[in-house]
Amino acid sequence: MPRRVPSRAHHHSGDHVRPARRHERHRHGQCTLTITVAAAGVAPIITNSPLTAAGTVGTPFSFAITASGTPTSYSASPLPAGLSIVAATGAITGTPTTAGTTAVLLGATNAIGTGNATLTITVAAAGVAPIITNSPLTAAGTVGTPFSFAITASGTPTSYSASPLPAGLSVVAATGAITGTPTTAGTTAVLLGATNATGTGNATLTITVAAAGVAPIITTVR
Repeated sequence: MPRRVPSRAHHHSGDHVRPARRHERHRHGQCTLTITVAAAGVAPIITNSPLTAAGTVGTPFSFAITASGTPTSYSASPLPAGLSIVAATGAITGTPTTAGTTAVLLGATNAIGTGNATLTITVAAAGVAPIITNSPLTAAGTVGTPFSFAITASGTPTSYSASPLPAGLSVVAATGAITGTPTTAGTTAVLLGATNATGTGNATLTITVAAAGVAPIITTVR
């Protein structure tokens, strides 16, 4: 039988491999870009946390709705007297005129639908001590992981307190922010304070710090 001679096409196939190797070597100098793409066709999710806000009669108030899903409009109803919402931005502003607590249905809408959440706004009368409005009054952390909690209160507090705090945490008296990295596992009952010229409002916050590398502990029952 005559010998089979490899065709030129076969050699061409080999020729195509070498440029690919050269291209691979060239790519070794490049870096990797990670792009996260959200699922298409999802209604917004309101991401504010906590869903509480506080104001005082006669004092300017401000709250901004935040949401995923690129909302094109926002809503909030009913609002305390004196407040209004900018539908295009989700900003709730104004000067409250009446004391009380209002459950406000927030909405964030895009082409797919509307996401909702309930915001509790507490407006205190002028000239009264602050009322701490955080709800629920529980917080959870983990040893070695940064922790954050913000005290919210009506009555325009000028200073805040929190004691005793788990090891590794501290409070910023001017803002009410409790931050730090817990160093010891355990549960601590923390007396919160919010003070203005009239007096101090108090509430007890329970902080549960779990050891690193253990299963989560549910700290809130609704």
